[in-house]
Amino acid sequence: MAPDQQRGTAPRRRGAAVEDAILRAAAEEPRTAGYAGMTMDRVAQRAGTNKNAICRRWPSRAALGVAAYRHLADAESRLPGTGTLRGDALALLRAVNTTWSSPQGAVLRDLLAAAADDPGLLTLLREQAGGSSTDTAWLTLLERAGAGARRRSVRCIRAWRRCR
Repeated sequence: MAPDQQRGTAPRRRGAAVEDAILRAAAEEPRTAGYAGMTMDRVAQRAGTNKNAICRRWPSRAALGVAAYRHLADAESRLPGTGTLRGDALALLRAVNTTWSSPQGAVLRDLLAAAADDPGLLTLLREQAGGSSTDTAWLTLLERAGAGARRRSVRCIRAWRRCR
């Protein structure tokens, strides 16, 4: 029998499983206690791991907070597909508005407020959570629109050539 089974404890999580648990716990902690109340100890307790597992991956509370926000943002980012540029743009703007009004938005607002006192946090936010998923969504939306416009231009040119 394995040592974990003899003691009646759960098997130890490793790698992506423990990292995911830590990021989920770190995202939940600011929702309940605010960023100011988030500690590595509380996140470790919520994640069911120890503080060392967190400190090996993220050297500071700021780095953990930004990573947790990024984890939330990446998990919730979806690109609209209404079929029109206008419809997609409106859907994306509505999604951004909804995000700012959601618990995820509360985490970001808390991080931004804390960045006023912590220039390192502001730098981390800019580097690691600087809206890259939103930027990617907008760029993809515009690329789709450009591809659609090119297809329409080709059809118009072909029709014009047939009429000559």
